[in-house]
Amino acid sequence: MGKNFAPEKIDIGPRLQAINQQLEKASLRQKGGKLYIRGKSVDSFPPKPGQDKPRRVELALNCNASLAGLKVAKAKAQEIDSQLLWGRFDWGPYLKDKQKLAKTLTEWIEKYKADHWASTPRTLTKENSYQKNYRLFLKRLPQEKILTLDLLRSELLKGSKPGTRSREFYCMAYGRLAKFMAKQDAIATTDLTTFLAELKSLKQGYSPKKILPEDLPTDEQIVEIWQSLKNPSWQWIYGMIATYGLRPHEVFHVDVERFMADTEVLRVADNTKTGTRLVYPCPASWRTTFKLWNVRYPNIRREGRSNGKLGEKVSQQFREIGIGHNPYALSWAD
Repeated sequence: MGKNFAPEKIDIGPRLQAINQQLEKASLRQKGGKLYIRGKSVDSFPPKPGQDKPRRVELALNCNASLAGLKVAKAKAQEIDSQLLWGRFDWGPYLKDKQKLAKTLTEWIEKYKADHWASTPRTLTKENSYQKNYRLFLKRLPQEKILTLDLLRSELLKGSKPGTRSREFYCMAYGRLAKFMAKQDAIATTDLTTFLAELKSLKQGYSPKKILPEDLPTDEQIVEIWQSLKNPSWQWIYGMIATYGLRPHEVFHVDVERFMADTEVLRVADNTKTGTRLVYPCPASWRTTFKLWNVRYPNIRREGRSNGKLGEKVSQQFREIGIGHNPYALSWAD
């Protein structure tokens, strides 16, 4: 019988050691029949895109732990070591397709926006919510900079004061962007958990200002204010909000086409904060006292205007004509 000549297994350990002595920032190691390069210290490699700080890194070189593989791995290791020494290392070629992510805030925000609308019905109400809760705060970030959690934290602290509504919105918007980064494997789950815990702490101290019963106008005061208003359009707006308990923007989204003297119940359209619903006059006598079927919308731009902007316009007008309470007080009054 002939002899079975199996290929001789060569120990490349001494050769690895010799190569590593020539490298400054990285070293080669053998694992499971493959060769890898790893940083000699935690900060040998720069942070990956989206990470706050450096971490010990190990990269697969796609080289077998053989003499031929070692020759290729040595050349790759020397190239990477040189890039690290001169601060020219780029993560791009070493990231998986899923990790080849946007770098600047502009790119990240566009990707987040696309992901958001891919899973959210794009109604006018949802558009208004996105504009108010996210877009306004995301666009305040330095769009040309690289997105990191450190940057989000810094901009949040710089752009808002503790215990304010603004701080709460910043935390909500930046927390949502951080979750998207984690979803894209741009940051570690542990980093996300730490960041969200920070946000929870940072937004503490804010509570919406409560409208006290003594701040609400009485029924008699509402009628007196209505009678004192000289502009018929804003008198009608005031009467509608008071009678039907509408939010300021909802008065522009009521079905008034069939509003007649004997019409009591009205329908609020779907493109409002709480969606479509029926509203009833309370007290019912105000419907006739204010003759609300005589629809008189003020001459303001409504087409293409968000609910938030419409509500702000009503609040502004209330202040300008001297009404001593905000429009929301009318909803609570009845």
